[in-house]
Amino acid sequence: RYTAAPQGPAAVLLHGEAGSGRRFLLGQAARRLGGCLLLAQGGELGGENLEELTLAAALYNAFFCIENYASRNAQHLRALENRLMLVFLTADDRATSAPGRMVLHRAVEPLTRSERLCAMRALFAPLGFIPALLERAAGLYPLRVGQMQSAAAHLSADLLCSPDEKPDEELLLSALRGENRPGFSGCAHPLSTTKRMDDLVLPAPQKRELERICAFARARSAVYRDWGFAEKIPYGRGISVLFYGASGTGKTMAASVLANELGLELYRVDLAQITSKYIGETQKNIGRIFDEAQSSNCILFFDEADALFARRSEVSDAQDRYSNGEVAYLLQKTEQHEGVTILATNLLQNFDEAFRRRITFMLRFPLPDAGLREALWRGIFPASAPLDELDYRLLAEQFELSGAGIKNCALNAALLAMSEGTRIGMREIVFAVKGEYDKLGKTLNPQIIQMFLPEGV
Repeated sequence: RYTAAPQGPAAVLLHGEAGSGRRFLLGQAARRLGGCLLLAQGGELGGENLEELTLAAALYNAFFCIENYASRNAQHLRALENRLMLVFLTADDRATSAPGRMVLHRAVEPLTRSERLCAMRALFAPLGFIPALLERAAGLYPLRVGQMQSAAAHLSADLLCSPDEKPDEELLLSALRGENRPGFSGCAHPLSTTKRMDDLVLPAPQKRELERICAFARARSAVYRDWGFAEKIPYGRGISVLFYGASGTGKTMAASVLANELGLELYRVDLAQITSKYIGETQKNIGRIFDEAQSSNCILFFDEADALFARRSEVSDAQDRYSNGEVAYLLQKTEQHEGVTILATNLLQNFDEAFRRRITFMLRFPLPDAGLREALWRGIFPASAPLDELDYRLLAEQFELSGAGIKNCALNAALLAMSEGTRIGMREIVFAVKGEYDKLGKTLNPQIIQMFLPEGV
């Protein structure tokens, strides 16, 4: 759009996010006009240095460019009216204006997937990254030009300093994730593990469903982009997953595995930070979280999500009305979000029914049976842990524990063995199981106590 001024010089004003390529585009424009750019930061610009800057612009045949231009810089433009007939400006806010000049407004829009792929090929292919990997990365991370340039510079330095390092998938995705981290301001925190699908101990139907979720998430962008579903489905393109089941059955671990399989970062939302007693603040916090997740393409993980997605109550006072409004807003943002959202709960019955109808996948996490418990016991101890001969079948058949319970028992048994200078044996494990049972209000079989725990322990 154009903003006309009664008289005086002109300005080209580029709107867009930092790193979107505004400086590059203005530099190209200056070169086509036979000059270059002289950059000045709007926040540091003062009346005392305008004379020197305009002289430098004339000396180097440069176009004067005020970066991060704001309303406070209007006085500087006024001072330049009779000195420079054309100036370039960059700003984040589209509503920014330049009084006293005829202004050409242009917005630098976010890159499309194909444009990101072109940029990645130009930046990363010379470093040895294969085209198939770059095509996948272009679909994963909605990066700006500046972010990709920064990632390419870091990768180039890493490969130069470490000649033995290979330009593989993990190296590239790690560099891109480093440039694409969201700023949740304490409302969400990264949750990372190295676990993959093969590390999960789950019943076969649940594991197959997780693999199906991963397959759907990978195919989603191609279905909308290449098969034209984006035109038919304007919203609700994301994938929402609800994990429900008893505590300690592997819901958080499954969320981490899902993120690792998709090559995305997982952020656990801090419910205490986003809920507020002040009217409207909770909605603002929720909106900010989904906006950041959308721009960085990370996975949001709402643990104990029933605290937010609870059933709406009958309206008896103003507080009920605002609480119901917050739930409705959360449902709306979840449906509009185009990324992956994972929710976990121990209490499915507390969920709002409207949300349950809109969820993409619902996956139940049962307590492990004896066969799965044996697999969990066999896989919980590190290879370097000093183990006596353990009766894994007895542990699995006698102790009905969740995966988290088995993890706690294994760790407490190791701590007991280390403190007493012994190896990890059945005595240490049964002692740890007894402590876990005491927390759960359960009683250990007296025969097991008599068999493995000496009197007085």
